[in-house]
Amino acid sequence: MTKKSIIITIVVLIIGLIIFYISTFNKKMSKDEFIELMKSFKNVSNAKIESSIETKYIKGDNSVSIRKDGVLTWVNSKDKKCISWSPENRTYSNLEYVEDITGLEDAEYNFCGFENLNGTKCAVAEFKLSDVNLITKIWLDTKNGAVLKTVNKGKNELNEEYEITEEYTVTYNVVNDSDVEKPSLEGYTKV
Repeated sequence: MTKKSIIITIVVLIIGLIIFYISTFNKKMSKDEFIELMKSFKNVSNAKIESSIETKYIKGDNSVSIRKDGVLTWVNSKDKKCISWSPENRTYSNLEYVEDITGLEDAEYNFCGFENLNGTKCAVAEFKLSDVNLITKIWLDTKNGAVLKTVNKGKNELNEEYEITEEYTVTYNVVNDSDVEKPSLEGYTKV
């Protein structure tokens, strides 16, 4: 091999690697693809999701969310039932079941790219919800659609700017049936 053919081979390899990198890591996701990825998390059958505001347990068709203020919500997606209760106040309410919707379908969309967040490859996008003066940036696990981080920026009713960042820790295959049981509301008052 001549020196010229070696240089040409190296240049071709470098160009090939650049094309591979661009096509693999800079792929843009459409709004529909991003929302479908987010919705695909419903296929996860056993997960615990923790944030600073709540812990949610998911197993099969049942889930239980425990807010930091002590209010719990049980949902059965198969039977479309939802109950919220407060052990502290000994009260409960039957809530209207709402299908999993993102609320982002009508928002302006900007795909930001792919990022590594704590060792997980994430698709990142920004949504602008003009009607509520909010921009939300979302990091989704590219494998299963889990929301791993959100940053919400907006203005409150006093026209003051705010920014709220929330990170989520998702642990898989740790939820037991007892974590997501329908609550016994004996002795509770319906409100």
